[in-house]
Amino acid sequence: MNFRALKSCSRLFGQRTFTTSKKSFRTMEEFKELQRQFQVDDGVPIYLKRGARDRIYFTFVLFMLAGGLANAGRIIYTKVFPPKPQQ
Repeated sequence: MNFRALKSCSRLFGQRTFTTSKKSFRTMEEFKELQRQFQVDDGVPIYLKRGARDRIYFTFVLFMLAGGLANAGRIIYTKVFPPKPQQ
């Protein structure tokens, strides 16, 4: 392949985009509505304002933290009180 053919191919590939779809952004009205939703004083913490999805994420994180804490306690216990050697 000569240099001219390579140059024309590179020009074509530079113009084409191989994506599935264009990323859509929120409009200003949607953004303002989302701000209004977060500003409502209803006693719900900010990290749970989006509803069930946030509650699922929050509960998952709590269970993972509890599991990590239990595992750390188990490791510390086995280091402090090593198992007795078998005879």
